[in-house]
Amino acid sequence: MFDRDDELNKLRTGLGYPVTLLLGIRRSGKSSLIKVLMSEEKDVIWIYLDLRKYEGYAYITYKHLLNEFERALNTWPKFLRELLRGIRGGVIISGSGFEIKLSWSKDRVELADLFDKLSSISEREGRRIVIVFDESQELRKLKGFNILYPLAYAYDNLKLSFIFTGSQIGMVYRFLRLKDPSSPLFGRAMFEVRVNPFTREQSIEFLRTGFREVGISVSNNLLESVYDELGGIPGWLTYYGFNYLQFGDHEEAIKRTLEYAVQLIRQEFENFLRGGREEARERYYA
Repeated sequence: MFDRDDELNKLRTGLGYPVTLLLGIRRSGKSSLIKVLMSEEKDVIWIYLDLRKYEGYAYITYKHLLNEFERALNTWPKFLRELLRGIRGGVIISGSGFEIKLSWSKDRVELADLFDKLSSISEREGRRIVIVFDESQELRKLKGFNILYPLAYAYDNLKLSFIFTGSQIGMVYRFLRLKDPSSPLFGRAMFEVRVNPFTREQSIEFLRTGFREVGISVSNNLLESVYDELGGIPGWLTYYGFNYLQFGDHEEAIKRTLEYAVQLIRQEFENFLRGGREEARERYYA
């Protein structure tokens, strides 16, 4: 991880709070920060839910949400998975590998009950359980289920911590309804960490370090030109370096990076529109 010590230390501090918001624009390095933290904090029991797969969905359901929990819990060691036996609603543990199946139909597992069970495991093991919702603004598409109530219950009563990352920062606030007096989470204190783009100096040093690691020497003028074209978003700078390695040409690398960036930004904007009201779309386009 390059030059993110401050953000990483703040995120580590946030583990002591019920809820942490990790916010920054797309490709600023939020997921990388989370993964570094997960690799370093061995005493924490992690549940990582990657919601980026639902960007193209018009809506997501409770089944989708439970499927993500099921996938994450099945990465736990066997002895931890066995501790999930007996949850109301039926965690099915089958086969010699103790695979977890979360029921989502008539006798479905309720999220509040799952949180209760996870909190009891945390108490028993003497280790904090942290649940990460990566790109959490996708949860605004959740239909037929309000996740804010079990989150508020866990905030007030359980030994669990949550991290919500988001690139559409306003959408994260809108989903959590932090300023809405009728929201279950209204008035709850949340620790916030911002991941900003690199400065000009940081960007140039980031590029120089990356090229040095693969044995390539480049001029300072070239590195400054890259920053002038792309700015300080680490993901774009990394993609430029990848293209430069492939084609050995600055102009070609810039061209391909900008094409990729435009496509991704267009996709994200279309995804943003799907989450808005029909009558507001023309205003959003403007």
